[in-house]
Amino acid sequence: MSQYVTGILDCCFEPTAQLIISNHYDVLDHRANLYLLLNELCVHCFDAFLTYTGNNTGIVDSLLFAVQHTDSTVQLTSLETLYIFITNVSQSNMADAFFTAYFEPIMTKILIVTMDKLHAGALNQQVQILEALFTVCRSRPWDLPAVGGAAVANLMTSCLSQIATLEPDQINAFVGYSIGPNAINGPVLQQMVHDFLIEVDVWGSAQENAAIEEYEKKQLSSEMHGMQSYVPSYQAMAQREREMQ
Repeated sequence: MSQYVTGILDCCFEPTAQLIISNHYDVLDHRANLYLLLNELCVHCFDAFLTYTGNNTGIVDSLLFAVQHTDSTVQLTSLETLYIFITNVSQSNMADAFFTAYFEPIMTKILIVTMDKLHAGALNQQVQILEALFTVCRSRPWDLPAVGGAAVANLMTSCLSQIATLEPDQINAFVGYSIGPNAINGPVLQQMVHDFLIEVDVWGSAQENAAIEEYEKKQLSSEMHGMQSYVPSYQAMAQREREMQ
């Protein structure tokens, strides 16, 4: 399949992208199917997909466009694809070049949608991506341009300073818990972001309810899978997956 990735994307990516970039509403089926295709190629043909992405900046740009989509299928698919892409590329020999080019736009966009009330239901996926970016940052020298802690701290501070309800101390604490010496991960980070959004009045009750509803859906899905997990090794995998969410 990998040998066909270039041909597939050459034929369908650009024409479909031209159909959907003007707004978030037209040709929803085309939108959903395009991002499902990108997801499948990222999961099953990553090396070929990465090579194509290196020669076509529109792929990452289209994912960043879709993470703020109003259609939940498009939004969640693009968030999942972006997370898988970041996780895989961070382990590749193209990691430094990719993150030098894309770390800032990805971080900026994900911070924006995380702080946006319209996208509260996707908090889990947004924080997953933020955590992956924080991990990349902490693995680099502090003074490395674009990706190091100093650059990322300045970027996060600049983005969060646009929110009128935030005080400098709150921003500094958020940045410190994200990339500082006492950085937190996993469910603790998820809860910290959740509490942060409520504390600074970015979220109201409607957004909190949306996040709770999404969490409960995931818990129900996990429980249903658990009922079918009779093989011990599968139970362990399911448990690890729930803990990572």
